[in-house]
Amino acid sequence: MEILKEPTFETIRDEIIELLRAKQYIRARAEILKLNEVDAAEVVEEASEILGLEMGVILFRMLPKDDAAEVFSYLPPDDQLAIIGKITDKEIAWIIDEMDFDDMRQRVTKETTLFYLCNPHNPVGRVYAKEELARLSSFAKANNLIVVSDEVHCGISFDRPHIPWFSVDDYAREQSITLIGPAKTFNIPGLPSGFAVIPNEKLRGEFKRTCYALPGPGVLSVIAAAAAFGESREWKTAMVDYLRQNRDYLEGRLRAAFPRARLPHAEGTYLQWIDFRPEGIANPFEWLKQGPKILASDGKIFGTEGYVRINFGAPRARLEEAVDRMIGKRG
Repeated sequence: MEILKEPTFETIRDEIIELLRAKQYIRARAEILKLNEVDAAEVVEEASEILGLEMGVILFRMLPKDDAAEVFSYLPPDDQLAIIGKITDKEIAWIIDEMDFDDMRQRVTKETTLFYLCNPHNPVGRVYAKEELARLSSFAKANNLIVVSDEVHCGISFDRPHIPWFSVDDYAREQSITLIGPAKTFNIPGLPSGFAVIPNEKLRGEFKRTCYALPGPGVLSVIAAAAAFGESREWKTAMVDYLRQNRDYLEGRLRAAFPRARLPHAEGTYLQWIDFRPEGIANPFEWLKQGPKILASDGKIFGTEGYVRINFGAPRARLEEAVDRMIGKRG
């Protein structure tokens, strides 16, 4: 009679890593969840070192379903409804002025588990008011959604104060993950670091348990973040005021020179979202690159072909030169 031996931890670990290598994420996740917390953390840490896995591991381990969780995302860019992408074969909608809750109710399903919010919004520049966020929290509660709020631009708000998602109400505090970092406000993307604010102890524990999949920040990144948040208040205040003036200058001149262009008012960030096509410019990205010699961000990378994103976080003289080039090439 053959005696079956229990598989060793090393065997289980190797099998899980092979599943991950083969992109069999659902099966790998199921095996990881059979392990105790210490062993699971070790497997994920080793897998991340071998395979370079990052946020995907966090999501498939943290969410409660065995199939890939649908992420329901509502992120603005046209005065008409525009379809801009898919996650698990579900369309994602954007709208520019306000959240269309009727449309959102039609799109959310029983499989939807996350709502991804970007505030201040990139690329549109919305900074959502407290009333909008409170209504969104009610929507999330009614549909049992965890809200992941990307607030990396939260330090750059012009027209109203930025409202942290977890401060909106009790549900927003208890069912949310807020992501923040110094890279955008303090212009240190080369020293990457960030952190998550998760008031709910259980959700925070799950998140921490899975963060072995992410590399830790370097020593210089930690020092830079501490200096940014702890010693740069006066610089930040002056910087935001400078960007506000740049925003007003750019918006004013573009509205005057291109009156038919679709140009949302940037309430935050250092980015201007614009569609020149109503001015008869068929491909705004190529026109800017070949004519005025300005390299903007193509809206195509956001799933919205025809729009471009212009960075006005620059010295005023350079911004003036850029606008002069655009107007000069317009004829």
